[in-house]
Amino acid sequence: MNIYVDESIHSKLCFICTAFVFSDNNIEKRVDNALLKVGMKPGIDEFKSGAYMENNQNMQDLRTEILGIAGQYSKIAVLFTHSNNRENLGNDCIKFSKIIMERNGIDIGDCDLFFDEGIISNSGQMHELSRKNNEYAKKRPFSSVDSKTCRGIQVADVVAHSIAQVIRQDLSLEPKHVDISGPDTGYETGTIEKLEWHLRMQLRKSFFSRPVIYKDQKNKIEEKRNPHLISEDEDIVNFALNPELIGWGVFVNDDIDSKIKNSIFKSMNRIWLGCIH
Repeated sequence: MNIYVDESIHSKLCFICTAFVFSDNNIEKRVDNALLKVGMKPGIDEFKSGAYMENNQNMQDLRTEILGIAGQYSKIAVLFTHSNNRENLGNDCIKFSKIIMERNGIDIGDCDLFFDEGIISNSGQMHELSRKNNEYAKKRPFSSVDSKTCRGIQVADVVAHSIAQVIRQDLSLEPKHVDISGPDTGYETGTIEKLEWHLRMQLRKSFFSRPVIYKDQKNKIEEKRNPHLISEDEDIVNFALNPELIGWGVFVNDDIDSKIKNSIFKSMNRIWLGCIH
């Protein structure tokens, strides 16, 4: 399994949203196919969330394709940190990647970790991170890569940007709305919904979430995963369809401002996995 890491920086709101996308090597080929589908060349062209999207139909279509890849073929987690602490983002990513794996029962030795080169920008920074995280590096080396050649980074870019938009929209006095209708969507033509809802629903089944188990099955899941325990007379489906994300698929660093933290907890504390049509 590979972990692809990229960030979305929002300095005016004082936060960075960093995405951790867990997937196998097949995600690279899927991104290649998405690029070809919209008339772009793998290894030369790429998705960049910072690109100008208005009147750029190819880039908009590519974003939709890659969002679909993230939603169907990966498991994801996001980390929110303060934008003023950007120089420590690489170290924060190492720290929280270990927490994410531990909390979700994933062995560090099973994962290769790839950072976008914007997070770890030079060999000196990489060496210092390796020194500080020697125990991690011994189990599984990590590397800084170009998103054109390591296409999984483009998936992390889409996820980081999309979840950052969820928070931006929650904070906005004039939230955006989008048409969510179309072939095979289950929605009638002209159906309009809030952008932040649409983005969350696109990724909802990929988020790591708190496991829900019956109390007598407690020994089947590691204590570190801290499962939600229910009794035999409770309906496990009700809990499993609306699981907790904070602490499993969504992480918030201590340096985040209270206003942003409140928005994150409001928007991302739980995710609905039931029917949305």
